[in-house]
Amino acid sequence: MASEPRIVLLMLVLFAAAAVFSTFLASPGARPDFRTGRFTPISNPNDSQIVLEMGRFAVDAHNKEANATLEFQSVIEAWHHVVAGSIFRLVIVAKASGSAAEKYEAVVWDRPWLPLRNLTSFKPYPMM
Repeated sequence: MASEPRIVLLMLVLFAAAAVFSTFLASPGARPDFRTGRFTPISNPNDSQIVLEMGRFAVDAHNKEANATLEFQSVIEAWHHVVAGSIFRLVIVAKASGSAAEKYEAVVWDRPWLPLRNLTSFKPYPMM
C-alpha cells in the first residue's frame, strides 16, 4: 500500500516530462538549446513554432494588462533559458493601429506541465 503513492507520483513526473519535451519535438523549425544556467540564442526565431507562440502570447498578455491594441508581427531575436520551466527573452515587432511597427522586448516564463505561462516583462526595445 505504501508504494502505491510513489508509483502514482513517478507516473505524474514522467507524464510531465514527456509533455514538456513533446511540445518541442512536435514543433518544426529551430528548437531552443536546452543547456541550463544561461540564456542561449535561438537562431532563426521565426522558424520556431514555440518562439512564435511565445511572441503572440506576450503581445496578447500585454494588450490585456495595458488595455492596448498591439498586433504581433514577428520575433527578430530570441533567447532561451531553462530554469523551473523555460524563460524566453524576445525582441518582438508589433504594430498599433495606424502606427508604424515598433520593437519591444518581452520576457515570458513558460511551465507547460502545469500549464502556466506568465508575461514577466514587456517594454519598448531600446533604439540605439
